Parts: sequence; C-alpha cells; structure tokens
Amino acid sequence: MRNLIKILFLCGIIVFTAFSCERDDVDDNNPLSGTSWKLIGFGNSTSNTLKKAEPEGDSCYILRFYANDIVTGWTSTNNIRGSYQLNVSSHELNFTNWGGTEINELFDGQDYVNAIHKVHSYAITNKGLALYYDKQTLFLLYKPLEQ
Repeated sequence: MRNLIKILFLCGIIVFTAFSCERDDVDDNNPLSGTSWKLIGFGNSTSNTLKKAEPEGDSCYILRFYANDIVTGWTSTNNIRGSYQLNVSSHELNFTNWGGTEINELFDGQDYVNAIHKVHSYAITNKGLALYYDKQTLFLLYKPLEQ
C-alpha cells in the first residue's frame, strides 16, 4: 500500500511539473509567444502577388517565438536563433542577435535571410502572419505550424 501511495505521489509530481512547464514559452500579453510558423512565400501588397518559397521542405523556413523574447527556427538550410523586440500596440517587430549554422542557403534562402534582417512590423490576419520588411509593401507570409 505504501508503494502504491509513493507511486501515485510521484506520478502527481511528474504531471504537475509537466503542465507547469508547458506554459513557460507563453506570454498572454504577447500574441506571438508560444507560436510556430512556416513560411508560405514572399508577398508584395502593391502587385497583390505571393511567390512561394523554395525549397518547400517540412523543415525549411520555420520560426518559433518564445515569451522570453527568443526566436528560433530554420532557413532553407540553417538553424537560426535570435532575439525579438515586439511592440503590440504599434505592431512593430525587430529581430536582433541572429546566429546559427552557416551552410550555403539554397534557392530562396539568401533572400529569406536578407528579409528577416529588415523586418520592422507584423500583422496577424486570417491569411496568417505577415512580417513586413519594406515599408508595408514587401512581406513574408507564414501559416501556423501544426504542433
């Protein structure tokens, strides 16, 4: 009986720990924290066009936002990590302190890296997450990544 109580107690601690750690990456005042996104393509609001990003692999062009202002992800070939600064009221977003692996980018990879360095604002719409990098004209469009 004592062993059963000990096992149930330990299971309770494990379950409590798992659920309490689950929300460490979420900030309720930050709409991006705890979210993951996959790039669909490069958008142009003037011409109303969207160029699909190449290559289209499952692990390409991913961004994950955390509550501690950390962002991680993948370009076409490299893993990346950096910081982000978000102003929710003005929809400003800036990425800083980028680092990661340095394998040659494939296809649209270099254009993607250049665009990420220029991002200045964001919008979340029914089409997805738009990261603007040339005034409000050019943007990266992402869809939510299934968890």
